[in-house]
Amino acid sequence: MDSEQSPSAPSTATRSAGRAFAAFHIHNYPWLFTNVMAGSGARWLETLAQGWLILELTNSPFWVGVAAGFRGLGAILFALPSGAALDRFDRRKLLMLAQGINVLLGVIVGVLIVTGHEQLWHLLTASMFTGITQAIQVPARHTITYDLVGPERLLNANATNFLAFSIMRAAGPALGGIMVVAVGIAGAYFLMAALSLAAVLVLLPIPKPTSQPRPTEPMLASIREGLEYAKRAGPVRSMLILSLLAEVLGYSHAYMMPVIARDVLGLEADGLGYLMAAYGVGGLISNIMIASRGGIKARGWLLLGSIGSYGVLLMVFAASPWFLLSLVLQCAVGAAGIGYDTTQSTLLQTNVPDAVRGRVMGLYTFTLGLTPIGGFQLGIAAGFIGAPLAVGIGGALLTLSVLRMLPLGKQLND
Repeated sequence: MDSEQSPSAPSTATRSAGRAFAAFHIHNYPWLFTNVMAGSGARWLETLAQGWLILELTNSPFWVGVAAGFRGLGAILFALPSGAALDRFDRRKLLMLAQGINVLLGVIVGVLIVTGHEQLWHLLTASMFTGITQAIQVPARHTITYDLVGPERLLNANATNFLAFSIMRAAGPALGGIMVVAVGIAGAYFLMAALSLAAVLVLLPIPKPTSQPRPTEPMLASIREGLEYAKRAGPVRSMLILSLLAEVLGYSHAYMMPVIARDVLGLEADGLGYLMAAYGVGGLISNIMIASRGGIKARGWLLLGSIGSYGVLLMVFAASPWFLLSLVLQCAVGAAGIGYDTTQSTLLQTNVPDAVRGRVMGLYTFTLGLTPIGGFQLGIAAGFIGAPLAVGIGGALLTLSVLRMLPLGKQLND
């Protein structure tokens, strides 16, 4: 007799699907997921529109890199204070404030473009404010996720959050590129504002956490305590260093995508959108695989393997002269990158106590602020040696750095 599953027993595929969407069983989590979707869509629309607009205004990779540097400067300046604030004040309201500022930025820049008054300094200023809001949004989302789902379901919830991020990284740039060609760059900025407003509204049903610790020391002392904790905690310190290297050497390549798309691959704005969307498609596949696995024991090796693969794939992407090959490679880069992001954010939060979680995630956001600084450095390098070679050197240095940090993988697995 053939061994068949009982009709009442769920299939493997059904169990995997149930695990993949386990976070949705948590009350109020679907609102946060929707917030991540809308906020991520706004972010990637703005990234594409700003890069293309600056390239049109200046015809210079250098200024594309400078705009990225301004964004990074805003994130760096506010990362530590925002982390301390998240341990002290209502995290949901802080996230709503940051995304409300993004609504204003989208409307203001869109109106400037429509009226023909846009100038480079406007975009540099907007880029800095975007970095400031990002310094609040990233740790706020991570800490609110932990508040809602707890440590046991955190990996699944983080994977689901990055699933939303990947969906919008795929859809946002593709839609933005089409809009730039069809109706102009202003339309992309107005859509960014609309998505940011939607992100604010869906946070309203989420209640204030009742168990959030409240530091009693002054703000500066609170920031200093977070820094001292990260310095003492070996694995946390190593993960933050790894994040710094990943952002500066690897993730910063996103800011050179308009240059590579136009000057190397001969694409228009819609082609750039498809190229950036491919990264999101790869991330989407990676997220589904991680979320459907449930618990993963060898998280340390997953962390290092993902970011090491990212560096290698980035070198190959930088050497590609063909659009279709570049699409495939960006898909693979996205899968590796989102696998790393999901594991990194989970391991950081599960290795710190509740009392300093916001501050540690603020430090994590500080390292994310270095991504645009890396973009600034790439812009300078691209002016001398070309964007592809600059991106390829970054991937090579990232790969070598990961090889030197292999002991961290074993440490995180223990």
